[in-house]
Amino acid sequence: MSKLNLITFIICLLMVTSCSSQKERAEDIIMKCLYESYEDNGVEFKQAMVDYENLLIQQEFLKGKSGKNYKEAIGLLIENEGAEYLPSISFNGFVSAKVQPNVLKLIECQKVFIDSSMYDFTKLNAIKKTVENQTSYSNMNPNSILRSMDSILTENDYENYYYKLQTFNILSLFELDRGLLRTLPKINDDSTKEKDLSNALSIYIDEKNTIFINDEKSSLKEVRKTVRNYYTENTSKSIVTLNHKSGTSYAEYIAVQNEITNTINSLRDKLALKLYKKNLDSLTREELTTIKEKYPLNLIEKSLD
Repeated sequence: MSKLNLITFIICLLMVTSCSSQKERAEDIIMKCLYESYEDNGVEFKQAMVDYENLLIQQEFLKGKSGKNYKEAIGLLIENEGAEYLPSISFNGFVSAKVQPNVLKLIECQKVFIDSSMYDFTKLNAIKKTVENQTSYSNMNPNSILRSMDSILTENDYENYYYKLQTFNILSLFELDRGLLRTLPKINDDSTKEKDLSNALSIYIDEKNTIFINDEKSSLKEVRKTVRNYYTENTSKSIVTLNHKSGTSYAEYIAVQNEITNTINSLRDKLALKLYKKNLDSLTREELTTIKEKYPLNLIEKSLD
């Protein structure tokens, strides 16, 4: 799911207001509409939310399932602006292989409950405005959305699975923001200081988008194989330098960068299975740290202009 599509989905879940009866919260009606938009009435999706919540607890992003636990975790995430406090996998990635909802059916279901006379006075509308305002900026900051949402919601609100789902979705935005809004490194990059690069794996992309590995002409396909062999041999001492020229295309640069990071993650996955008999996304924070120490993402990126 792209960043724009994820934003649209979040807004879609904010279309219903508190026009329902006092006995049933508007948030519960939204979730009911969401579940009914799946062919299995949301059975798999409900389980995915439970499983993802358990994953967040396993990785110590959450201390527990209570609204207080969510409030505390979100406060820490806001304070550190994402940083290293994100889970190993986003909810967007966690459910990507599962059946997707019928969005048109979801919207039609929600329309039944819209009451314009009360629309401007709900928490849902306040959060909706926050998300919509953020989408008007080219450099959208998911941390700002989370901060605004958290200023509106109480610990009791986070007990509701509607707000838990919104939290999961915004965590996905952090992941997309970190992965898709990358730019080429600045020319005056000082990241090589105080690092011994004598044994580093050198990858260079020239202005014609030709790839060189250790000064030898290569290809994108060879990047993965070479990085895997290099990391297997050097493990924790591995360092990769990725250099480019001003004429290097952004698309080619990101393609090479992705090959490097995906290869390292693949090695981490295999080590996690070997050491802990678990997938990478099921590790505790301490276990994940051990894996990362074995196969660190030591990637130095620099312009050669």
